[in-house]
Amino acid sequence: CPSVTLRNGSVRYRSKGRIAKFRCNRGFILNGENIAACVTGGWNIDVPRCVFRSSCRAITEIPNGHVLGNKRWTSLKFICNNGYHLVGRPHLQCTNSKWNGEPPQCLTSVQLSCDFESNGICGWDNSTRSGNFWLKRQFATPSHYLDTGPGHDHTLHPKNNGHYLYIETSGLSSIKTPIARLHSPLFPPVENNGTCFTFWYHMFGTTIGELIVYIDGHKVFHKNGNQGNRWIKGVVKNLPTDTFFQISIEGVAGSGWTGDIAIDDLNITSSSECTRPDIEDTTCDGRCYEDEVKNSTLCECNQECIAKSTCCSDFFDICNADISSTGLPYSSLISEDETTITNEDQPGSTMAYESSSGLGYINTIAINYLNKVITERSKKSKTTDD
Repeated sequence: CPSVTLRNGSVRYRSKGRIAKFRCNRGFILNGENIAACVTGGWNIDVPRCVFRSSCRAITEIPNGHVLGNKRWTSLKFICNNGYHLVGRPHLQCTNSKWNGEPPQCLTSVQLSCDFESNGICGWDNSTRSGNFWLKRQFATPSHYLDTGPGHDHTLHPKNNGHYLYIETSGLSSIKTPIARLHSPLFPPVENNGTCFTFWYHMFGTTIGELIVYIDGHKVFHKNGNQGNRWIKGVVKNLPTDTFFQISIEGVAGSGWTGDIAIDDLNITSSSECTRPDIEDTTCDGRCYEDEVKNSTLCECNQECIAKSTCCSDFFDICNADISSTGLPYSSLISEDETTITNEDQPGSTMAYESSSGLGYINTIAINYLNKVITERSKKSKTTDD
């Protein structure tokens, strides 16, 4: 390897020039590694620098990042490596032999939302000492035939293979403390009080335990007991605006096997999800064509729900709705904030839209059903013509 020089310091070679050791003169400190190895004709690290020793304690490096300083090393700038973000002050100043703050950290970038559809669980920590864990699952839970747990996830809904997390309560007699804990990565401070943490939970069964959400160890959400066979949205407001924080979700098993608790679609957001009324996706079983929904936050099972985009996801399957009986024109069944079908001769064409109602998938069901009706009527028309 080529020889190197160290300004305001010295270099000593060992092992026949294959190892270089760096040392700074008095009054200087080393910024970088103190030993380099010769590998395939080149040094394995960048040559360090000897910089002035300031009156403050030496800060020359941080994990997953590097430090830049002025000539006398009294003013520092911190930069993180790719894939990491800075937590703390990006600059420090040495004043009266003290730094004006603590050095920052370089942490891995975090996901603000997670629907569990990709590999892993988005950086959340599923560790626990109790012996019980949050399990990743598709379709119904193993104990669903006992009337507990969801039959599907919340993201993709019935007849799809979406994922969610749940706690299995069958066979937990050997576990003294049947608690499953899920810990988030450190989230950065939110910009304002309009930001919230939203999630969907499912607590169905006769022996349901508790679902608790903590922020930095402080309880901010608590539900217990049977909440019905439905996904319900939880909202946590007033997230920290001045410090990094961690969210923990705790599932506590009940006294029996019918206590499966599930969660899905975790999200830190500043959208209208924090303020608008929640429409819960439940079922139309036993509710077909009811005249009035006593709870305005429930999805609906009557003819008017098509135009309002408030139908339950199983409305067309359970209630066997006939579009022609709604008395509404084809175009009025699609709300104003969606792309309409313009060519009825091609009912299978793809449409992409965003629904402000929060139940865009309901309109997808309606549109697919409309396409089916159009296709059947087209076949009948051709048969009549023949």
